[in-house]
Amino acid sequence: MKTPSGDLVKAWRNIYISSKEMALWKWDNTFQAALCEFPAFSSNEFLTILVDNFTCCWDGNSIAAAPKDILQLADRLGGLQADQLILCSDAGHDTPALGAFWPWQNSETVSIRIFLHMQGSTDHNTDNDHTIFRNLFNIN
Repeated sequence: MKTPSGDLVKAWRNIYISSKEMALWKWDNTFQAALCEFPAFSSNEFLTILVDNFTCCWDGNSIAAAPKDILQLADRLGGLQADQLILCSDAGHDTPALGAFWPWQNSETVSIRIFLHMQGSTDHNTDNDHTIFRNLFNIN
């Protein structure tokens, strides 16, 4: 079983440290992800944090050209609208950091999900992987 790489842990840690003063992270059982929600007026600050930690980004217009795992994530999330983003630390890496930037239809709230994802073992991560991930986002 693969475990989170140092680069993956570093990306998660950077995202949490950069955002912890602006948002409370919690666990999203539906998508097995760290989740934070914040007012839409803070979107630019959060996008900067994400862009600093992810190298690849797809929106509703570019998702068709994404790798298979990214397309599967987009499908799992219900597809991408024009203003929604899926981000990835390294689409060619076995254990990329994955995130979703999701403005709500009410135009007042945005959510970010950061996923624990291992290529070839999605939804089969060990309890230790989940513990490391949740601890990095200060989620009990």
